[in-house]
Amino acid sequence: MVAAMSMMSVATTALAEDANKAFFVQVWVSDVTGAPANPEEDPGRIEVTIAGRFVGCALAPFYRPSAGEVKLVPFYIGYTATGKSPEDIKVETYGELRRLSKPKIKISEVPQ
Repeated sequence: MVAAMSMMSVATTALAEDANKAFFVQVWVSDVTGAPANPEEDPGRIEVTIAGRFVGCALAPFYRPSAGEVKLVPFYIGYTATGKSPEDIKVETYGELRRLSKPKIKISEVPQ
């Protein structure tokens, strides 16, 4: 009986360790330096993945304040997704956004 309880305890612990946690991923892009060379072609984007699984993305917005001038607009995105640990979460930037900005990333565990 004791051996059966010990095995059940080990199995329960293993299940708890395998359980996914909920995380809230916040990404701010506010410090944009320079102007995108060709925003119509590829203004850039941010992609969020957890353990290789796609969670979401956002395209970089841009505007033309005057003729011949193009600027990226600061923006914010947030996603909630499940994973085993914050280390599984990857935030990647592409295109002009990668060249012109450094996003700020905050990952919080959602209490359950």
